[in-house]
Amino acid sequence: MIEHRCNDVLRESLPKSYNLWDQFHLPPGYPKKVLRIADLTGKLWQIDGLITTGDKELIPVAIVDPKYIQRTKWCYDKGGWLCTAHPLLRRTYRTIRGTLTILAGRWSPDSITTIKQHGIRVVRLPYEHIQEVMGSYGVDMSWKDEDSDWAAIPALRAFNKLPESVKQEIPVKLVKDIEGELSEQLNEILGDDKETRTVKRISIQVATNKGETIDLDVSTIKEAVEKLNTLDIPGLFDKNIIPFNIQPKPKKTQKSTSSK
Repeated sequence: MIEHRCNDVLRESLPKSYNLWDQFHLPPGYPKKVLRIADLTGKLWQIDGLITTGDKELIPVAIVDPKYIQRTKWCYDKGGWLCTAHPLLRRTYRTIRGTLTILAGRWSPDSITTIKQHGIRVVRLPYEHIQEVMGSYGVDMSWKDEDSDWAAIPALRAFNKLPESVKQEIPVKLVKDIEGELSEQLNEILGDDKETRTVKRISIQVATNKGETIDLDVSTIKEAVEKLNTLDIPGLFDKNIIPFNIQPKPKKTQKSTSSK
């Protein structure tokens, strides 16, 4: 419901030279009922939305993956999937300019931070908002996280009793407050206001013969060449080594979560 509406909003915002495909709008001649895209190894990943350009050949430009979770513990499964699939597909298709996820429901602050650290753009749709909207239609979702397995049953029954016209109205109301942000994120990903391509960032990963890895981030090709020409491998392991902190202090702005 939320996924479908988010994709519809984004589709309406797309310039004419692009298309957004999902399970409700599959490319002509596509043989499957769900949208899957292959990585470098040929493994297929099911995604909620793919933005492409071109007519004869569909060139991937962006991935859209709205994700709703009812329980916080599920954020580890779905969040981990995003952090694995999106970077892998970006490495497979160099034409992908960005990926976007709409995180609806009870996502933990830590999981949101991790997803952003993987270069994925995030738009939030908090559970409190979903609860408020559904409550206005007589669907009570004001249960505790740990009670959702059984408390969701009467809510589903109440929803199923609603007229079809009301069911069509609900996703529009749920997504209305984030429509502007969705369009804004989409425009930033497409980057059609940028006339020419230039180097923004260069990421270099150096692997030692002992299996260690060193990540280097620079802004220009010249800086990358200088970094590699002056790379002091022994020196990198003589200083500025990060030890394991046996008593880590969580940030005050984030709550620790358990996967129990």
